[in-house]
Amino acid sequence: MEDDVPGRPDLRCEVPHEGGAAAWREFAAEFAAAGETDIPGSGGSMRADFGEWVRRLRASAEGRDLLAGRVPATTYWMMRGERIVGCGNLRHRLTPALEALGGHIGFAVRPSERRRGHAKALLRFLLARAHELGVGDVVLTCDRDNAASAAVIRACGGVLAPTAGSPGDEAVLRFVVPR
Repeated sequence: MEDDVPGRPDLRCEVPHEGGAAAWREFAAEFAAAGETDIPGSGGSMRADFGEWVRRLRASAEGRDLLAGRVPATTYWMMRGERIVGCGNLRHRLTPALEALGGHIGFAVRPSERRRGHAKALLRFLLARAHELGVGDVVLTCDRDNAASAAVIRACGGVLAPTAGSPGDEAVLRFVVPR
């Protein structure tokens, strides 16, 4: 599946596929080189065989073979040509724990592509997909000290919302993007 990113004719979003192994390795290597060990929005990241990871993402999008506590989710790569610029993960629904500390959407833009409007474009794309799935108000969280993500979420309509008072929530900001 492939979709243009509205307002950005240079970008498109697609679900991860077996043919993207080299592009993904190069994308992940840039995060590692920048000292970033986690790639938010990568659908759990690649831990084993690339083909197996892609199959697991496909099953998750279809709501199959979910581990305990997991919900259906679709992962997207944001592409410019054959280069992965960013990635995002959209949970189709939330558990109470995800409502408090996880949210519907996670996203990341590769370090060399930041501060170019890509994160806003990706988040707008993911919000549109969430609404197509029937998600009402979309919940997003980010680390309290991640001013860049908070600014992107606010720019896309996010309104700061209270956390649930759960352990660990003092380290995050919780936003809701109203339907």
